[in-house]
Amino acid sequence: MAHCPPNPQNRRMGAVGYGDSQTNPMRYEILVPSAMHESESVLDLDRAHDICYDLAQEFGYAEIRHDGVHIADYGSIMEQIADLLF
Repeated sequence: MAHCPPNPQNRRMGAVGYGDSQTNPMRYEILVPSAMHESESVLDLDRAHDICYDLAQEFGYAEIRHDGVHIADYGSIMEQIADLLF
């Protein structure tokens, strides 16, 4: 049986990332630099965006990473840096 890449048009509820969600799940980390205890990880990118947005509203900035690669962010990292410096 040949491996066929997934078609984003055919995403099903509960599917995570590319490939078979049971054997190759993609984990997305949501990082909050100003409150690392609030950071978490999930298997669903849409859920990661929802959580990231909510955390950015609360703490000013949050980002999503997968395997250390930046996926998205919300808020202003520059304000976070300014808060640390001043």
